[in-house]
Amino acid sequence: MSKRYESTGIIHLKIQEKRKGVVFFVPDKDHCVNHQGKEYAVFLSKGRKTKSRNAVKVLAIKKCLNSVKLKLNNSKMNTALLDTATKGSAVDVKVKCKKDGKKLKLKLIGITVPALSVK
Repeated sequence: MSKRYESTGIIHLKIQEKRKGVVFFVPDKDHCVNHQGKEYAVFLSKGRKTKSRNAVKVLAIKKCLNSVKLKLNNSKMNTALLDTATKGSAVDVKVKCKKDGKKLKLKLIGITVPALSVK
């Protein structure tokens, strides 16, 4: 069974020919924890009530961009993601978490971007 989680930060987008895009998510300081010199991204459970052990997912942050790799679930998001990544705006991401053997795999299923200001 997959669970849905959210976190806040910025994204970097990598689009590869003939492959689905990959999003690198860099959590903000409020969605990170440091433990024994290592940094971890924190994703909080969203949706139905969950047991306390399922309320939080903590994932090691990779050295590349100090980020967590998210698989792009829907190629229709590319335009919004490209615009957001270009601006470096803070976003809220929603992910689906599935266990693949011993690894956790996250798929990006939603992103909330700030509205543009009217001038």
